[in-house]
Amino acid sequence: MKESDDYETFMALKEEKLLKNYGIKPTHTAQEMEYLASKFPDNIKLFVAEKEGEMVYGAIIYESDNVAHGQYQESTEEGQRLRAPDFVLDQLLHKYLKEKKYFDFGISTENNGYYLNKGLVKYKETFGGRAVVYDTYKMDV
Repeated sequence: MKESDDYETFMALKEEKLLKNYGIKPTHTAQEMEYLASKFPDNIKLFVAEKEGEMVYGAIIYESDNVAHGQYQESTEEGQRLRAPDFVLDQLLHKYLKEKKYFDFGISTENNGYYLNKGLVKYKETFGGRAVVYDTYKMDV
């Protein structure tokens, strides 16, 4: 695992998977993530696993004083085969649980929060995570 600034490659991977599986794009573009990371270098970081110089997994982490939040995570098929998500998440947990009060794996829902991805929740629970339900509000402006 290493820290990277290759948001272009990572977000292209994320967009490809989201379009293929759900017909949607990520909230942020690669350019937006690069801009945000440049403005908040202590708070937004990309961690990756590579095989022979090729990114096989990445995770964008948002940091605050008490929380490390997994905003985006994605893996190639090769990354899945190599269990790169398991490796990187284990490394991130060891890093952040020394520094932060909480590690937030990010959402486990689909369809704007209407569908719980039970397999994803179970995966996060294998790392000691637990589900938390947040109140959400919608306001027309």
